[in-house]
Amino acid sequence: MFYNITNSERRSGDSATVINPRTSESLWEVPVGRETDLNDAVEAARVSFESWKLLSIEERQKYLLRLADELEHRRDEVQPPLAGETGKSNLLANMEIDDTLAFIRFNASQSLPDKVDYETETLKIVSTHPPIGVVGAICPWNFPLVLAFH
Repeated sequence: MFYNITNSERRSGDSATVINPRTSESLWEVPVGRETDLNDAVEAARVSFESWKLLSIEERQKYLLRLADELEHRRDEVQPPLAGETGKSNLLANMEIDDTLAFIRFNASQSLPDKVDYETETLKIVSTHPPIGVVGAICPWNFPLVLAFH
């Protein structure tokens, strides 16, 4: 659940069992989220966005590259649960991690510079590309890592 929001306190005693869809093996228990958990996560993301949007493109790119480096460093931690909860082979789970790393690093290499659309001595019109803010998505379960970064 969202431990950064709830200070590691579970709000509900309810849990669900994660089952490997390929083998039907029970893997582990996870807390069941409530509407308040979702609302708190969105609010925390909105609060964080206020400082994120003030960072320069170069600073945001550095954070993305650090994220990719950390994911790559923790591949051996990430791969087993990714394979288990999706029913993938270890090979396919590693391929998803590779795709995710490539996507993060590609995005870190991109920037949309401001563009002067029109300029006179007294007027200047500039197109900018500010960050869009918090986005929520309901995604299929079969590529959770790569979809989280798209």
